Amino acid sequence: MVELRICPFTPCDFPGVMDVLSASFPEEMDFWGITQTQAEGLLFFYRLATVLQKLTGPRFKFFVAKLGEEVVGTAMIERRKNFAYLEAVAVHPEHRGKGYARALVSRAIEEAFSWGPDRVVLRVREDNFPAKNLYLSLGFVPFERIATLVWEEGNPGPLAPLPSGYRLVRVGENGPRVDELLEKTREPKAREVYGPPERPSILLRVLSVMFGGTEERALVVKGRAPVGIYYLGKRTSSAVRVRVEILPEFQGQGLEESLLSRAVHQAQSLRRKAVLQASTERDELIKAALKVGFQKAFVEESMVLFRGKR
Repeated sequence: MVELRICPFTPCDFPGVMDVLSASFPEEMDFWGITQTQAEGLLFFYRLATVLQKLTGPRFKFFVAKLGEEVVGTAMIERRKNFAYLEAVAVHPEHRGKGYARALVSRAIEEAFSWGPDRVVLRVREDNFPAKNLYLSLGFVPFERIATLVWEEGNPGPLAPLPSGYRLVRVGENGPRVDELLEKTREPKAREVYGPPERPSILLRVLSVMFGGTEERALVVKGRAPVGIYYLGKRTSSAVRVRVEILPEFQGQGLEESLLSRAVHQAQSLRRKAVLQASTERDELIKAALKVGFQKAFVEESMVLFRGKR
């Protein structure tokens, strides 16, 4: 019997990794329009990040599960300022039900805690019951539900104007004003888990460049005070990601509909679909998204594991 090995990813594992991810996440890869060419770009990123980590310390590690030389599973762990993020957990359908996912996740968690963070965060689709049960059995607990909504190409209708007294001010990379807004607009449980916002890591900046840059980032301003942020970015071959964050006291005043209307018009001009992710607690935002033509695609649960709770 061939013994399972959990190993760091190497470029020669790429074809097997793509087989596992394509078989495990066909809907998601099609949804985001991730092409073979874009995926191959990760090989360049992997080599670059490996060099950078020798200078900056560990920031991420991509694991593969192998039977002999066959890649049967994957998992990636990334270090953030206040936590570690677990993603790309997958086992090829032909090898499920054998404990391979548990071995991968356990190894990734062990690695994350060795770096110093005291918590590991992940997202899982709420209809993926085997994965959810695995994470619960390892000590993860849910703390937030995130809805993904999509606007497909078509007629976006008339552009909804900003309410009187509001304007958009373009900004570059996230700065103190943006960070402060992002923290204030998070749900309380998410704020507790994630901690203060942080500047994107080199990993995220490289991925942003590889998978499409930012189309627009702007503050929503009333008078001279920022009350929200509008973000359209991470353009893939078929989609642009939309983010709208409004301070609680300014929600439900028409800002959500105006900004999402702007997003679908921009998406139409780029010949892309628009994808919005929002906490299911954001009733006004989701209501506005449905009004301008977004449709709910799926819901994910955010889960967290604290050190010592395994």
